[in-house]
Amino acid sequence: MANSKLNKIVTKVMDDIQDGTTKCEHCPYCGEKIIYTKNKITGNMVPCRCKCEEKREEEEEKRRIEEERKNLIIKAKYECFNHKSMWKQTFEKYNGLNAKMYVAKDYVANWEKMYEHN
Repeated sequence: MANSKLNKIVTKVMDDIQDGTTKCEHCPYCGEKIIYTKNKITGNMVPCRCKCEEKREEEEEKRRIEEERKNLIIKAKYECFNHKSMWKQTFEKYNGLNAKMYVAKDYVANWEKMYEHN
């Protein structure tokens, strides 16, 4: 029973390959088989992706998201600070002359608590 189902599947794939609706190639990077099937609407051959291609796309997506995040940070810095020299200011570099700075430092240190209690 199972053998006849397998034979039918193999026969179907072989027929598809012969009539041009399916073709098989190997990935140039990992050597995995890539099956192409014909799109019924457009008639184009569409590949099934191999694992290395999926991994490359995931890495590219992570890189793109990280770049967007960095660009958002730079945009926020431009909007918040008057001069580029202010970007490198930290609490550690501050000389301590302004009392409001202690309030700001405490606010940052206790951000979670401040956020919850508004």
